Amino acid sequence: MVIQEEILSILRGIYQAEGSLRLINVFKGLPISYDARILKLSSKVITLEAHPYQTVCLDRYGLTHIRAERLPRVARADVIWLDHAQRQVGLSNLRYVSLQIGNRSLIRVEPEEPLELYIWDANGKRFRGELIDISQSGMAISMISDLISPNAFHTGANLKIEFSLPATGPCQEASITGRCVIAYLKPDPILHKHRMGMQLFPDEKSRPIILRYISARQSEIQNEIRSLAAKSFTTHN
Repeated sequence: MVIQEEILSILRGIYQAEGSLRLINVFKGLPISYDARILKLSSKVITLEAHPYQTVCLDRYGLTHIRAERLPRVARADVIWLDHAQRQVGLSNLRYVSLQIGNRSLIRVEPEEPLELYIWDANGKRFRGELIDISQSGMAISMISDLISPNAFHTGANLKIEFSLPATGPCQEASITGRCVIAYLKPDPILHKHRMGMQLFPDEKSRPIILRYISARQSEIQNEIRSLAAKSFTTHN
């Protein structure tokens, strides 16, 4: 509660100075970030006017991140209520977070459907996983935790990888091969899976295919969020 009161006090100063803040969400891998205007503050809730694309994210994920010049760090907030017609949102449970959301220099996209992939460890043993998202030089995958061997899967482990990217926009389905280096591992006890962030080193043939897929998938995601925003506005008016 002390942290929330501190953040609300800073936001109250921004409101009195007629300043703005920026909301940040990630929609299927793409950062969605627009300025928002403070309309009202109470002892627990801040009411904002948000961009239509931002309200799509607020509705889908039920939270957002706040960045402002006066805030020492990025703050996370939960959505308490959302009015699509007025593009207004009530946020509460404010707290600071350490993650650098929205700071990635490279576009990262999530596939429309889960993509199966295969990984070979240093001994040539093959494992099955699932692609979560991909950029031109990185990717996140998930694997069943029972398959994770500390000897094979650890920070810095160099692995061989192979998967297929589906037909997307003008791009045809294509096979991707290369190697990857594990940057981090994060267990999910509820799903009994591990998430792994990896540096991706595709072979020469695969690199331009990945770039074309990312561009096509980015366009699809942008069109989807436009469509959802327009649909929401029509439904609530």
